[in-house]
Formats: sequence, C-alpha cells, structure tokens
Amino acid sequence: MDRAYNKLHDFDDFLGELTVGGQTVDFLRSTRQNSEKSITGVDIVVTKPKREQKLGEFHKSPFLNRAIDFNKPKLSKAEEEVWIWINGKREKPMEEIFFWNNSICLKHQIQSLKIGEKIYTNVVDVFTTILNEEEMYRSPDSPHRFFCNTMTTMGTLTVTNPVRSDSMDKTMKFVRFCSNLDFVLHRHNVNINDVDLIFFPIHYVEHFYVVCFNLKNIAVEIIDNNKIGEAGTSIYDSVPESLKDNFVDYMAKFNERKSRQLRNARIVRLQMKWRTNGNNKDCGVFAMNHMETYMGNGLRNWDCKFTSEEGNEQKKQLEKARQIYAAKIIYSRINYLKDRMLIEIKSECEK
Repeated sequence: MDRAYNKLHDFDDFLGELTVGGQTVDFLRSTRQNSEKSITGVDIVVTKPKREQKLGEFHKSPFLNRAIDFNKPKLSKAEEEVWIWINGKREKPMEEIFFWNNSICLKHQIQSLKIGEKIYTNVVDVFTTILNEEEMYRSPDSPHRFFCNTMTTMGTLTVTNPVRSDSMDKTMKFVRFCSNLDFVLHRHNVNINDVDLIFFPIHYVEHFYVVCFNLKNIAVEIIDNNKIGEAGTSIYDSVPESLKDNFVDYMAKFNERKSRQLRNARIVRLQMKWRTNGNNKDCGVFAMNHMETYMGNGLRNWDCKFTSEEGNEQKKQLEKARQIYAAKIIYSRINYLKDRMLIEIKSECEK
C-alpha cells in the first residue's frame, strides 16, 4: 500500500463503530459516501471504552521516568527477542499485533521500525494511545499532556499546495476536525479543560513532525527534527497555521480566554541541537520521542538525550530507539494481544 495514502486504511481502525440515532454504523464509510450529510445535523454518541480504575497518589512518582532509554548499554532480553521477530520472515503481514479499543497495528506496520525504513502512521498512532494511557502515572507536579493521533487532522487542514484535490470547504473541515478531536478525547475519558499540553503529530508529504499547543503557558510550537528552513514555517505548506485556526475555534467552545490567547500566539519552531539536515528516514522516531519527552518548557530543561547529527552516535541512538519502541508497543500493558504476542515471539526465537 502506498505509504503516503495509507491513512484511509488506518482511519478504519481508528474510528471503528459509532452509535448514531440509536443505530450502530460504520462512521468512516458513511463519511466517505456523503461526508457533508454524515457529519452535520447528526448527534453522534460514542460508547465509552472501559478504562482501568484511576490510580491513587501512592502509585504516582515524580521520579518515575516513562521515556525510553536509548543510551543504555544493552537491550533487555525481551527487547532483543522482539527485534529478532521483527527482522524475521514477513509471514502473516496482516496479523494484528496490537489492539486497544479499535486502535490497531498490524505486523507489516510494526516491521516498518526496521532500520532504514520509514515508519507507518499506525505505529505513531498506537504509540500516542500508549502515551495517553501512561499519563495516569504522571506525578502531581507534571503537566497533564494529551496526544492526538495523525487521524485527528486527516482531511481537516487547508494547505497552500494540496497533494490531491480537496473540494471540502473550511467549514466542513472544521466540523470534521471537531468530530475527530472529540472522539479521541472521549476515547481516553479526557476533558479538554483539564489538559495542559496537547500534541498533534502531523504526517504530510512523507514527513512526520509535531505541533504542540501549550494551554497552561500559552504557546504554539513546531517540534521537527528537520532543520531545513531554520526558524520559519513556510516549508510546512500552511499546515500549522490551518491547524491553529481549527484548534483556536475549537477551544472557543470551552474557554474563550485561552482561545483568544492562542489566536494571538505566534507559531514558534523549536531549534533543538539534535535536529538533522539530511535524515529523511527517522522523522517518525523523532516525532515519537519528542512527544514522549517534551514537557512544554521550550528548550529550557528539555534534553531528550539525542546527540547532534555530527558523528555516528545519533545514528546508533536512533537504531536502538527503534528496537526499544517496538518492544514498548507490543508489550504495552494496554495491548490486549500482549500475552499472545509474548508466546509467539518467544516461540519464534527458540527455533
């Protein structure tokens, strides 16, 4: 499947079935058939997924580091076994290896974490699901972060030079954006008024980057491993500006003051020391790590542990990050298929 347009396949997994007017329907298919009629004038009721009971404060630790450590001397045995399995034969490519409330990743998609390959959007999307569920472990002093997936902005942004023709006007795109964002917030039982930082991973023209809205200390930031274009936003084809317009209007329904502040905020592109000038393969890895480690303080006190691009160290870090992320996704505590995958992977490695 063409990676640039695999979102249509991914979107089926993301939306699943919704209840509309008391009847269960496939929301995506009805939207494809008649997007204007299926989105407007219909009250959509989403059945809440079951979620584990909230943790008491004694389960949360300010010393708990949930981010991966790609500078550790060696991989764990489980991580090594997952990596052997990923690099094995490409049998059963459509096998589901991750499932959580209609968030799905297939075997051939997780295998895109192999060294030198561009990562599928599904890998980034299931990782945002894991990050959202891990937020229950944040310490009381940590900001409440929320992670959208790439599907949230699918078909909702107005760009300067569209990849393909799009006749949907801005109003309809905004309606779709609101519906998508409502869905993913509801899915994790999160109220937008409780969120301090909200992340939007963007996959556009074969490149991943992240736009972060800081709702506590108002800011709009682009986090991108690509240093081309330096501080400007012109290389993004108006995507961040269109996303900002949509999100500002969305927030106006909940908090007019923050909406006004966001509207007046300038979009800033962070200039991290580890940005790259020629790496077009690892943008998905960087995007995953940036969401995992960024706490909303700009460059102050943010060190995701990547070295600069010079030399060979960053390349080694990216390779190890791919290996650890593969195991983190497959063996996530929220993966309903975790036990089955544990048996399958161990069996494969023992052959």
